Amino acid sequence: MINFSLVVRYELWNMGLPKLNWEEYIREWLKCSNRRANEVLLNDSEVISEEELGRVSLALGKSKEDLLLLDPLHDLNARMLILNLNYLIASNVGHGGKQIVAKRLGVEPGTVSRWLSGTRTPSREDLTEIAKCFSVDLTLDLTVTPLFLSYHYFGYLEMQQWLKQKSDTINRELLVSLFPALRRLLE
Repeated sequence: MINFSLVVRYELWNMGLPKLNWEEYIREWLKCSNRRANEVLLNDSEVISEEELGRVSLALGKSKEDLLLLDPLHDLNARMLILNLNYLIASNVGHGGKQIVAKRLGVEPGTVSRWLSGTRTPSREDLTEIAKCFSVDLTLDLTVTPLFLSYHYFGYLEMQQWLKQKSDTINRELLVSLFPALRRLLE
């Protein structure tokens, strides 16, 4: 059975669309609620209707058959670790990330550059330290799991952007009711 959620996330990523806007694209393509868009993005075993498949197919300019045959993990397998490392640095640290990560991990910046280019592979110990550095579940294998396609994991910078986006769109009554708790949490 197709992992349609993964296919959709792969296509959104492949188009260069920011993860924070994926829900908006799905909502627009499927003409659905926020909840349904999140279900499509989050649930790896999600069943999608024929109508929804048609709408996604139209939005992406791909046939239904091509979408159903797409295997993102096979296409990305050789580059998985490099893509994950680049994503982790960009979504958590941003500009100057290689130097910051190198310092946190106790390695030379050149080592991080070689990991990102694929000319050198981090050891298992390095991968564990990288996962800890970015608060990634230690059971995930960064050489196999497409973290950069995940809608479950958000890097620190993405979390900040998400909070800003949501705070700009929250209705007055909800903000007033949540504000005391938010204030206590954020102080």
